[in-house]
Amino acid sequence: MVVLEAVQVVVAGVFYALDAVIRVGKLPYNAYSSYFARHNPNKKRVVIVGASFAGLSCQRDLCKDFDVTVVDPKTYFEYTPGILRAFVEPAHLRRISCPVPQQYNKFVCGKAIGIDEKGQTLMVKTNRGGLQRINYDFLLVGTGSSYPGSIRADTTEQDVNKRMATWIAEYKKLKAAKSVLVMGAGPVGVELVGEILTVFPSKSVTLMDRGTEVCRGFHPSTKAYLTNWLKMKGCELALGEIIKDSDEKKGITLASGKIIKADITYKCYGMKPSTDWHKK
Repeated sequence: MVVLEAVQVVVAGVFYALDAVIRVGKLPYNAYSSYFARHNPNKKRVVIVGASFAGLSCQRDLCKDFDVTVVDPKTYFEYTPGILRAFVEPAHLRRISCPVPQQYNKFVCGKAIGIDEKGQTLMVKTNRGGLQRINYDFLLVGTGSSYPGSIRADTTEQDVNKRMATWIAEYKKLKAAKSVLVMGAGPVGVELVGEILTVFPSKSVTLMDRGTEVCRGFHPSTKAYLTNWLKMKGCELALGEIIKDSDEKKGITLASGKIIKADITYKCYGMKPSTDWHKK
């Protein structure tokens, strides 16, 4: 038995060594392939604005056959559907972010500010403050949408360290708050309440929406489960309510006359397409 295990260890070691040799041997080829992919003058030029799901999906599919340039104000990709955990665990950001790929494509870190359609040129304000013009044969725009608060990174959070600083600040504000108001009982609002009450079960949390149920459009059994879970965790549901007045000191007054006061408020609604920069 001992001999067999020893043989297995030796064989595994040999395979690991061979794998390492093969990887090292491929380095010159990979370097050449990467350079050629990014500097082949015979390829059509594709400029992709936005380095999130749509943009990077196109980058993966096109970079072998086209001269691809990706433009984004951030140097990193962030998995937005998982970002709500960062409100209660800032370090979670590291698990759902990675650098924007640059091996087989060019990357310009900056904000697109205009398109010259006749000249087939994209104007970019780089993060260094300059103006860069990028010529293209094909332009793909995947700038996504904006969202209230910190859920989506803004143009000032250019690198992951600045983004982390935002989440550390958000965590401190939430931790210090005794009462929380979440406006919007869709999937984002419900998930945020779930994150908060799981980590801070003693906080007073109110979930408000003008609709009469959580996650409208979901299957009835799913909505029932979510409603029961929220109630079981002590979340106050203010559904079917419309805001009449809002005052930073007095709180939010609803059309029903009810007043909601909270130390911190999160708006989980109001997603808007990020297209203002190229509207005529």
